[in-house]
Amino acid sequence: MDEVVKSKGWRRVGRHYVLLLWKNLILAKRMPVRTFLEITLPVFFGFLLLGIRHIVNADPAANNTVYQAYSFDELPSFDSGQTPSIVAYTPQTNFTFQVMQRAVNSLNIYSKLAKNK
Repeated sequence: MDEVVKSKGWRRVGRHYVLLLWKNLILAKRMPVRTFLEITLPVFFGFLLLGIRHIVNADPAANNTVYQAYSFDELPSFDSGQTPSIVAYTPQTNFTFQVMQRAVNSLNIYSKLAKNK
């Protein structure tokens, strides 16, 4: 029974798609100037960009800036150091929970799940 229902659904989608294509063809015939511009302008600008690309010489950067990896064992304190640092996080998934537990254990901070509303 499901096979019959699925085949009728696909026929309906196919029929709607064919009708949409037919409507677009009719509109294209009614407005030939617009159709011509819709086809030729993107081609024109594509060739224009290719021409500009060949005119402009790209020089690779000689002095690339490469930064060393930064690793930290504690967070800077933003207050007088009296209260512990708290990091809030969301969404509540196993992945974010595991990541935050690793951060809590390695940085000696507290974590709090922010509730989704």
